[in-house]
Amino acid sequence: MATFAVAPHPDGAEVRWSAVYRAPDEVAARAEAAFGDGVYATGLAALRERLTSTR
Repeated sequence: MATFAVAPHPDGAEVRWSAVYRAPDEVAARAEAAFGDGVYATGLAALRERLTSTR
């Protein structure tokens, strides 16, 4: 189960991602890395670049 929340922040917005895994520790660590470092971090970096562009 994962939660993805966006809240107002003085610098724009704050994004929080949390997750709870029901799996052996080694599987949960791989899932966290895949989603946290891969999917969400990549997507958030793309949003930051697009929304803070000086075009």
